[in-house]
Amino acid sequence: MPWKKGAPDEAGARRCWRHAGRAAGRAIGIARLPSPP
Repeated sequence: MPWKKGAPDEAGARRCWRHAGRAAGRAIGIARLPSPP
């Protein structure tokens, strides 16, 4: 993340981004699950 380079909360931002990515992955996984009849 070049735009975040040198940010004081770079670690916090990275953790937040990772959490957001994980949440998106979980949502995608739930969406990909076969819908109940």
